[in-house]
Amino acid sequence: MGYYWFCILFFCFIISIGLFVFPWIWVVFVKDSIETRSNRSKKKKRPKEKGSFKAVTQFVGVLIILGLIVVFTFNQSIPYFKELPNVINGNYKIKEGIIESVGSAGKDGQRDIVVNGDTFISSKIKPEDTGKYFRIEYLPNTRIIVQYKIH
Repeated sequence: MGYYWFCILFFCFIISIGLFVFPWIWVVFVKDSIETRSNRSKKKKRPKEKGSFKAVTQFVGVLIILGLIVVFTFNQSIPYFKELPNVINGNYKIKEGIIESVGSAGKDGQRDIVVNGDTFISSKIKPEDTGKYFRIEYLPNTRIIVQYKIH
């Protein structure tokens, strides 16, 4: 469950950056551009600055990259948000069967668990548990194992 809550918080953070920080940066940038142009018209005309174009392209490039990160993260977060009512109400699906295989743990400690041909995610079940009969409760969209019991 810790993995689930971490993903929810991380996705909320990234989405809030996309919804609040980017528009704020854009408003400040446009306001500064308008003030700079109005100040230029009052002063003597100077040669065009080459650095401002470079700064604008870098800024737009960063916005595009960060926007793509937000869009990609949002698409990845949809199953986790769909699970939220199940987590709050405790509505878990139940599966019983023999564990066919337990994958190796990655950097996040999560393992792929195969029970009767269906794959689930858990950090608590170890490779030694292969071949044992289990009763698991899991989240239906993300297939994260919430609880398990060895029979």
